[in-house]
Amino acid sequence: AKIWDVDGHVRFIQADAAQLPIDTGSVKLVVARLLLPYVVIRRTLMEVARVLMPGGLVLFQTHGFRYYASQLCHSGKAARNALYYVRPIISGALFSVTGRQFRHRWMAETALEGAMLESLAAALDLRPIWRAQGCHKPLMLFRKAQKS
Repeated sequence: AKIWDVDGHVRFIQADAAQLPIDTGSVKLVVARLLLPYVVIRRTLMEVARVLMPGGLVLFQTHGFRYYASQLCHSGKAARNALYYVRPIISGALFSVTGRQFRHRWMAETALEGAMLESLAAALDLRPIWRAQGCHKPLMLFRKAQKS
């Protein structure tokens, strides 16, 4: 908490990522590691942006296409395992091209690359300030724009 300058006050909550029970503009830091591939991405990003105070930080980590491709290659000849890793690749490709996610639970997991996340975040005044390089699981830090 001290490293991230949150005054030693850390709270963990279990909630629907698309409907956070947190006051608007009241959070300094959100850590969302490997959350976005499993939720409605646009709605979750909107909620995170809503609860962040101006200047607040959010750390996102996702599963990118390279992660799923790597897992697919390592799945061997097990068709079930291969199918498991093909689903998010297809879902992520659809999301990248159309901006729409599958809603069916079998196809809901979505591969998400850093460039797409940056684009979605920019529309919500979340500006990238750091990005891990060469990562199969893109890791990015954003800062919410200050009010003018």
